[in-house]
Parts: sequence; C-alpha cells; structure tokens
Amino acid sequence: MLLSPSWRKVILHRDPVQTYTAMLRAQQASVSTPPAGGEPAADAPQAPVRFEQAGFERHLDDRARFMRQVEVIEAVVGNPVLRVDYDTLLRGDDLAATLSFLGSAAAAETVRAALPRRPVPDPRPGFSNWPEFEAYLGGHGLAVSAAGKTHDS
Repeated sequence: MLLSPSWRKVILHRDPVQTYTAMLRAQQASVSTPPAGGEPAADAPQAPVRFEQAGFERHLDDRARFMRQVEVIEAVVGNPVLRVDYDTLLRGDDLAATLSFLGSAAAAETVRAALPRRPVPDPRPGFSNWPEFEAYLGGHGLAVSAAGKTHDS
C-alpha cells in the first residue's frame, strides 16, 4: 500500500514523548482512545505508567525506521504523500490542505467542529518514574515543556 500510487498517504507526525506516553497508556488500558466524543471508560486504569529506557529507545527506532520508509515512498514519482503535524492539524490551513489532498469536498470548518479537540496533557504526572525519564531526556539534550512537547534543552 505504501508504494501504491493509487493510495494517498497522510503521514501524521506527533511528538515522540507524546506517542510513547500514549502507547504505554493504551497498553495499560487495552485501548488506544475513547470513541469519538466519548470519555475514557470508568474502569480504565489510571495508574501512572513507567518509563523504560529500552522501550523508549525501541519506540524511537521504530519511528525512525518508519520515517525512512516514508522517505522511500516520497521518492517514488507520482506517489501522493502528505506530511501533517498532529498539533496543527485542526488549526490554520492544515485541515483544509489535508481534506483537499484526500479529495474530500468537506469544508474544513465543518470537520473541525465535529472533531473533539483533546488537549495534550503534560506527561510528567503520568509517569511513576518521571525524574528517571527526565534525566534520560536531559542526557540526550532534550526536555519536555509543560505543554508536553519535546524540545532541545
């Protein structure tokens, strides 16, 4: 599918700490997200997740491997690929550009109004060993803002 020019590919980029956190939460709860417009199940586990260096590095390696695949498919002439940042998808012109790329006649404002926007939570309180994760990130020249975004320290 990735190499097929008959499929349009939208590559949604998201911060690696956010995706790692979401992956751990999904594994803990056995679900990735609540239904559209819904709330997490009342019995969904709320216990903090645990940073594990090997797991995070595997997560980063998987992301890097996928992005190398994206570069290969982008190099195929006539293979439609659009890269979109998760945090800006519902703001500005990104949603309209994505809808147009997909060939949709839907109005961006209509779609935007129908999609619940969940704020990105600060990942720090969600980890039982955040100081260990923070030390790891700092040792690699990274930090996490209160908005949950990874940046160079």
